Amino acid sequence: MRHEIIRAIAMTALSVVIAACANHDGGESSNPTVNSPGPVFYIDPTCMDNGDGTTTTCGEHGPFNSWKNISSWVPGAYYAGKGGTSETLTNFIMRQSGSPGKPITVTSFGVGQFTFRSTTSYAVAASNTSYITWDNVAFESAATHCLYLAVTGRHLVVQRSSFHRCGQNGVATHGVQLEQGPTNDFDDITIVNNTFTGVTGSAVNGDLDVASTENWDSITISNNTITGAGLEATAPAIDFIAVAGTAGSISNLDISGNTITNSNVGWEPAASLIRVFRNVTATPQENRFLGIRVTNNTLSNSRGGIFVSHVGLLPGVQNCICNNTLSNLVTNAGIAPWSSTDMLVEQNVITGLIPGVTGIDGMGIDSERNIAPRPHNVIIRRNLIRDNLGGHGNPTGQGIYLWGSASTDVYANLIVHCHTGLLIDGGVNADENFIANNTIVDSTQDGIWGSFSVTQISQFTNNIVVGSGRYGFYRFGLSDQVLTKNLFFQNQGGDYFQQTSHPTDIVGSDPLFVAPNNYQLQTSSPARGAGVDWGTQCADLLGRPCLPGHINLGAYQN
Repeated sequence: MRHEIIRAIAMTALSVVIAACANHDGGESSNPTVNSPGPVFYIDPTCMDNGDGTTTTCGEHGPFNSWKNISSWVPGAYYAGKGGTSETLTNFIMRQSGSPGKPITVTSFGVGQFTFRSTTSYAVAASNTSYITWDNVAFESAATHCLYLAVTGRHLVVQRSSFHRCGQNGVATHGVQLEQGPTNDFDDITIVNNTFTGVTGSAVNGDLDVASTENWDSITISNNTITGAGLEATAPAIDFIAVAGTAGSISNLDISGNTITNSNVGWEPAASLIRVFRNVTATPQENRFLGIRVTNNTLSNSRGGIFVSHVGLLPGVQNCICNNTLSNLVTNAGIAPWSSTDMLVEQNVITGLIPGVTGIDGMGIDSERNIAPRPHNVIIRRNLIRDNLGGHGNPTGQGIYLWGSASTDVYANLIVHCHTGLLIDGGVNADENFIANNTIVDSTQDGIWGSFSVTQISQFTNNIVVGSGRYGFYRFGLSDQVLTKNLFFQNQGGDYFQQTSHPTDIVGSDPLFVAPNNYQLQTSSPARGAGVDWGTQCADLLGRPCLPGHINLGAYQN
């Protein structure tokens, strides 16, 4: 409900400004002034004299000639800087708040965006404020953060704005910074439809202090374009950390629809591009993040991936890393859910990952230390992962990797031309993992690798493993696994290594894919209708349900 209210307020303001303001791309405006339901005050730093802000023409009743000359901020009012101009401000802090339904709106008039600049500090700060919208303005800082949100902030909106180079050489300072502190608290923060270019650190950053007991709630970061984050120091483009020891939490965090390119380029090892994590990952689940959605983001031509850890259940909200597209990344892992419960990793497309300088990893999905029992487990399903060939070392270039995990369900994934299709390693003496209805094709080493340091039994059911450069199923560890109705074909080193074959497996029969790059099954395929029924959650890569008694092997139920 809070998201709907804040978005409604933001969209009301947005429709007013679009009708009267300059476009944020610098195009001509149809009206040089701002029409709004509340009072409007203008700021034009090119005016010699300071006016009272009531008109756009310089003079006694013209614009303020500095933002510092605004003596009070009126709830519901618009404060519009002249587009195409700028003011260099030092320690400029907004301390006044709007009110429900009457936010203070900072915007631009005329042609283009007004730019807040700083050479020695942040461009703009807001301290202990609520109900403020920054809409269609620009920020630059040669020293630290561009927009600094301090102490507490509630119902704050940053939209349609531009951030150009925030910070100095070698220092990871940020576009929008949510200040870290023991009593700091941020709720209902919306950062949407902005452009971040050449930010030295993160586009958006917020850390829970070690001494914090506060619970940050409802933070939305969506539809932003981020180019060149981590310009001068390795830093995630979007970054939230729960510092080790904190008792605080972040809930209802929505990171969606963002485009991140050319970030962390040149840094080795690279940070993640999107990170939501407790900074001691070996610690058991603490549920520091609740209701986390990382969806529909596009990450490319950068270093790093998506790293999420210590996520727990928020009733009514499905934790989800879903529908993201990752390509041409240098990274240890494309998507890494760690130490989490109630997490769905679904319908992501991950292609062309490259490991870092160490030459290891380059995994599509890296699921580690996830041990919550069903139904609060981690589910990895309906993902397309291909062309992750790894580097030096062994293992590397895994399509999907499970380490130290139990109760993790992996099904209906298509894994093509990776170094190792699926690897389970470093087992824990706990509940079994369940691996079903995956299609694993043309792995340059092994289709499936099971390497267990303790006795852990996992179930492998209805999978198709074809064309591996070494083995179809390679077991290296203490215990045989349970295999039921899997198909192995043309795995060059053999279908099994140290793993007892199962009498229900289909060995030596071509699954008869429809075409070289279409892994659905022909009507005459021996894999059609040959599967065993393992649960109502069974569905294929395209979302089609499995039909009991007629279940295909592999990722497609056509």
